[in-house]
Amino acid sequence: MKLKLLAAIVIMLALGLNTAEAQSRIQRHRIRQGVRSGELTRAETRNLAMQHIGTRRDIRRANADGVVTRRERKEIRRDRKHNSRAIYRKKHNRRNSV
Repeated sequence: MKLKLLAAIVIMLALGLNTAEAQSRIQRHRIRQGVRSGELTRAETRNLAMQHIGTRRDIRRANADGVVTRRERKEIRRDRKHNSRAIYRKKHNRRNSV
């Protein structure tokens, strides 16, 4: 387990991905996996995608002036945590796509 985690970190660093991009990719992967397995309905997927777009918009706005303030980082972290929690809840709410 530790070896897999270490390998994943090394790969992310080798690819030059920052934490924001890596976390974004992980969440997109979780959504795609939920669609493939049928755990997410079309409406749930659309809702999660819109949340993800909103978070990306916040990141772009924060980077627009070249400085990401402590308050902006806090808001982005809160949005990401909210999105992650929403993905989990929607994948485990016993609604399946047909």
